[in-house]
Amino acid sequence: MTGAPGSAPPQAAAAGQARAGPIRLCANADARSVRQVLGLVTHRVSGRLSHGAAEIAQMVIAEVLNNIVEHAYHGRGGPVVLRIRQHGGVLVVSIADRGAPLPDSLLGPQGAPMARLAEGGFGWPIIHHFARRMSYRRIGCWNRLRFCLPLEAAVS
Repeated sequence: MTGAPGSAPPQAAAAGQARAGPIRLCANADARSVRQVLGLVTHRVSGRLSHGAAEIAQMVIAEVLNNIVEHAYHGRGGPVVLRIRQHGGVLVVSIADRGAPLPDSLLGPQGAPMARLAEGGFGWPIIHHFARRMSYRRIGCWNRLRFCLPLEAAVS
């Protein structure tokens, strides 16, 4: 996962958006941009989420974005569009990219068996564990992943 030389930093769709409003970020799929996007998301959702829920949101979004960098674009970079909005007691997260399609084996409720996942494969089970109402669609050349994250972290 190396950043593309000269890749543009993530851009907010509308400058001056209120912190409580929807978030829309467009970025290149590279390691540096993922870190920048996570910083922007953390800043924008602070105050909306409990501390635990904010950490979970950051972890899940990081796993999804890192998977896009590594597996959808194979480290070559490409566009990623992240949208986050609050609806009731959840954050609705939508992520779109133009990389390789998500394999069918990862779409089930538990994802692929651990033995079949690359590099230890802990990212996808983490995503499935915390994300709710996950859906994936391939529309033309775009992958569209959508899921919900609770505003409060569940105490177990």
